[in-house]
Amino acid sequence: MEVFISKKDSGLTFDSKIKCNQIRTVDKLRLLKSAGKISQEILKNVEDAILIHLGILREGLLNYS
Repeated sequence: MEVFISKKDSGLTFDSKIKCNQIRTVDKLRLLKSAGKISQEILKNVEDAILIHLGILREGLLNYS
């Protein structure tokens, strides 16, 4: 499950995607600066994709396949 992020809307150098099925933990101290930003709509899509990947269902989830 991937969510597309356009470089135009995010401030990133390239069009990118968030791989919601590859969850990792990273210590906040290792994050030196922001790479870009995402809209509330994209954040909701990411949250929904993660919930679906983890098998957690809630009302109003987007239909991912």
